[in-house]
Amino acid sequence: MIKPIHDEKDNPLIGRTALKPYPMKDNGKQRFFIKCEIPVCLFGMMGTIDTLPYQQQDRGVSACATIALWICLFPLSKLFQVPRQSPAEITRISTQFPAPFRRFPSEGLTLRQILNYIGEIGLDNEVLLDIEGDKIPLIVKAYLSAGLPILALLELSRENQSSDWHAVVISGYKIDETGKIEELYVHDDQIGPYSRVKPIKNFKLWENEWLDKYEKVKLRHLIIPVYEKIRLTFPKVYAFYEEYRKLFQDKFKDVKFEFELFLSSIQEYKHYLTGENIKDKWEILKKPFPHYVWIIRVSSQNIKILDDVLDATSAHVKRLETVFYKY
Repeated sequence: MIKPIHDEKDNPLIGRTALKPYPMKDNGKQRFFIKCEIPVCLFGMMGTIDTLPYQQQDRGVSACATIALWICLFPLSKLFQVPRQSPAEITRISTQFPAPFRRFPSEGLTLRQILNYIGEIGLDNEVLLDIEGDKIPLIVKAYLSAGLPILALLELSRENQSSDWHAVVISGYKIDETGKIEELYVHDDQIGPYSRVKPIKNFKLWENEWLDKYEKVKLRHLIIPVYEKIRLTFPKVYAFYEEYRKLFQDKFKDVKFEFELFLSSIQEYKHYLTGENIKDKWEILKKPFPHYVWIIRVSSQNIKILDDVLDATSAHVKRLETVFYKY
């Protein structure tokens, strides 16, 4: 949709737009996207598209962080019943936290204002500052598997000039045959929906269209809006996961294992288990669990061996169940 307003160069702005994402499979490789069922009407014909909506910023009422928050609201409203609000409403609520510039026209949001907005709609924040590059694919898989969008803050830099900051939403990824992420997809209000990002050594440095204008695109911070009762933070569960991997591999030195870490609602996880061949299936399915769980999955040669289920609502690591797969 083209808005009836223009930018400073008199280019028309793209308003709320729903585009179909890339195919899920790509020559043996697999894509994953956060998607919502978006109603559409074209010349009176009604339908839906499974996608994540997109629009450009309008500097009169919003900048990149506001649009990133607006995009995040679509999956969050489905998961947590938070209200969907316009960019102007998001800017107004966010800027209740003081900043040294005017609310309208918008000059952008500070990190504190972004966090303030997420808190104001009843959610909490998982804030990962200056995250290490080797952890980024694990974080992306861990939270996108639960349908949670990831807001990424980028530092765009050129030699001998001050850096610019930019906010985007990580909305999907592509994995190769080994399960390694080789491409991210982001909703970037200055580039487009499902914009491709490739790593430079790792995903701390990005290769995408911003390199036409800047010399370096660096991922600095990640913000994940979460349900307030998801208390087991990523740093805590990651520390346990790393120790778990080492102990497991040391115990079975002759076998090569693959490990996964991801967050899930218990409804989604139990639904998944109904289609799997596991030991004591009905006892596990009938057992009460908290609403959200962290899963550590152990596989070997792409064959699942076990899942260790951790309480995501606990402030400390608490193991609830070990699910063993049968073959």
